[in-house]
Amino acid sequence: MISMTVVRSKLDHLLRLLGVKVDNRTLIESLEQMGTDPAINEDELVVEVYPNRPDMYSTEGITRALRAYLEISPGLPTFNVKQGDIQIIVDRSVLSVRPYIAGAVVRNVSLDEDALESIMRLQEALHESYGRKRRKVAIGIHDLDKVKPPFTYTCVPPDGLKFVPLGFDKELTPREVLERHPKGVEYGHIIKDKDLYPIIIDKNANVLSMPPIINGELTRVTTATRNIFIDVTGTHLDAVIGAAEIVATAVSEYGDIIERVTIVHPHGTIVTPEISYKEISISIDLVKEVLGIDLSTKDIEKSLKRMMYDVSFKDDKIIAKYPTFRRDILHPIDIIEDIAIGYGYESLGEDLPKEYSQGHEDPVLEEIDIIRDILVGLGFIEVITFTLISDEYEFDKLRLRRSKAARILNPITSEMTIVRSSLIPSLLKVLHYNKDEELPLRIFEVGEVVNEEYKNEYMLSFLVMDTKNANFNEMRKYVEAFFRYYCDSCAKLKMKDDPRFIPGRSAEILINNVPVGIFGEVHPEVLENFNIPYPVVATEIKINDMLKALHNRP
Repeated sequence: MISMTVVRSKLDHLLRLLGVKVDNRTLIESLEQMGTDPAINEDELVVEVYPNRPDMYSTEGITRALRAYLEISPGLPTFNVKQGDIQIIVDRSVLSVRPYIAGAVVRNVSLDEDALESIMRLQEALHESYGRKRRKVAIGIHDLDKVKPPFTYTCVPPDGLKFVPLGFDKELTPREVLERHPKGVEYGHIIKDKDLYPIIIDKNANVLSMPPIINGELTRVTTATRNIFIDVTGTHLDAVIGAAEIVATAVSEYGDIIERVTIVHPHGTIVTPEISYKEISISIDLVKEVLGIDLSTKDIEKSLKRMMYDVSFKDDKIIAKYPTFRRDILHPIDIIEDIAIGYGYESLGEDLPKEYSQGHEDPVLEEIDIIRDILVGLGFIEVITFTLISDEYEFDKLRLRRSKAARILNPITSEMTIVRSSLIPSLLKVLHYNKDEELPLRIFEVGEVVNEEYKNEYMLSFLVMDTKNANFNEMRKYVEAFFRYYCDSCAKLKMKDDPRFIPGRSAEILINNVPVGIFGEVHPEVLENFNIPYPVVATEIKINDMLKALHNRP
């Protein structure tokens, strides 16, 4: 189930930012056309936003999108962005804890209570969804004039210093913050198993933030704040940079200058936020093919400008420029979708199908439904993970030699460079992120992978993590139980080593002497690579091969 982010805005606050008077009906219809679910309750606008549009998680982001859609200010939004002289120096100690940071400064802000509340709501909305409850991304917003740059992002021992956390009037150590502060109790599990805790300090060793838990009281933002410093830390660089852009552009609605911050990182120096644009080239013929309507270049340009693009044309190509804070745009199809939204779905016309046919469920999918029911009956919880992964997780961390894989031509992140050929790496990541939950954990996934012949096939994987019963014999019971319910014990087991598993503690699964899968105790080196502190056993079954073997069974 997709989790929507609810954005609440005071109508008068939104209209002040919009700069023109717009009636309620126009607001609702426009936001519905943009793919959100809006409602007006007295003087409040409530908008449910899909997770693919984190740039609209705030009143400011919604206002910016409306300015373009209502053609108040169509096209690529502009910002007054300059290179500042503030640096964040990243110490090597954070690399194994929370390795990435981005920064931004917004100058000459003028905040009232509505603006302050909106910015804080944006921060929490990004934490909850985009930031995966602060595991992936955490944001700090500070009164810059209370501290002295350059800033240092480093780690300290749990009792290494004291500072006054936000909302408190007493100094606490980082350990005490995790034990006593409400945010520490709620989010402390993210870092509590680390030997060192991350901290951001200024030139005079004043604490700005203890990410991803809490800011310092010293830099609390109020209506008297005039210059704002934004820090974003996390485990995924692209997500960190994206969050910095989203927050900086939102805060800039109340200021006049965005300053870039230089990040001096052990792996290289970068400057954030970028706040620029990217380009995608798309064929006009493809637009016609997908939408089923022959739009003029004038209509295409107008439609895209309503969705915050600048547009030019070269031969039969559309050159679409979009802002870098639009994290949802990955493919030419995304551009076509925005053309349809900008043009208006109701304007595309209606055509009845010329041919009628009766559909039926794919037989393989029928079998997959049976497989799911069996796994749930055995006490496993189904998860769904991304189909894209990196060579590091697919091969290196599993002690496998890198081999052929379906590669992404222009990956947007180093963590999604190939299409998965196995489900085990993604499920191990799930166990890592849930290692603080009550044990045992039993999870499974049925999903598509791409094999070495670059063909799609279905695969089943199920894993158990436990302190006592995650061993070969325990998983053998689950494997045998699965095949007993699925095909009347049609499978045989044969010991076979695999680099992912402990030698002598894995077995091949055969049906009619055809190998269809493998299971075993995950190798300690693999567990260490995924930072999993407990034993894990895993099973992987190629569903297509299993069905073929069953069909050919004597």
